[in-house]
Amino acid sequence: MHTGIGRILGALVLSAATATAGAAPIPRADYTALMRIDGLAQPVRVSHRQGIVRTEATVQGRQLVGLLDLRSGAITVLGAEGGLKLATTLPPGSMPQGLPVLDVRRVDTSDVLGRASVLGRDCTVYRVRERGRDLGTACLDRLDIPLAFDAVVDGRRARGEAISLATTAQAPALFEVPSDYQPLRLPAGLPAIPGLTAPR
Repeated sequence: MHTGIGRILGALVLSAATATAGAAPIPRADYTALMRIDGLAQPVRVSHRQGIVRTEATVQGRQLVGLLDLRSGAITVLGAEGGLKLATTLPPGSMPQGLPVLDVRRVDTSDVLGRASVLGRDCTVYRVRERGRDLGTACLDRLDIPLAFDAVVDGRRARGEAISLATTAQAPALFEVPSDYQPLRLPAGLPAIPGLTAPR
């Protein structure tokens, strides 16, 4: 998996897509996990609180944070550009570049492939789909927390697995845009922007 800012928000979110009839529900617990993802030198931290997923990754020395609303599919990327702190909200269906994210709404819970265990926690292996296209597999535990995946992310096959997991209450402020970040909303229909959005 290419590690540049131009490719890596697929660690546990893939991208906002239309849910299938058997789509996985929102995780039923707050949690924080470290995910080991092929091609990345450092683990990615993925946290969840009340339907919002926060993904943190260091890419080429740059700290990037993605906030994904699992209900609306809205994705906001937090990052600094030339000393300016920007909170960029992407159009629905856009794939943010530079962060890994796997949208559990692409997990088809009507298609069970088997069972597995990650970190001593049992999980069910499901098919991952988009518009009927097979993208790979993901393993969700009984709380619908994704523990592992092997799926196509941003046009490339990627593999990830949790190396730590804590189902503890998360601070609300971590799932909000900080007040010192300048909001930027990209309109739909724009072509891919290098370093920010991936081509679709």
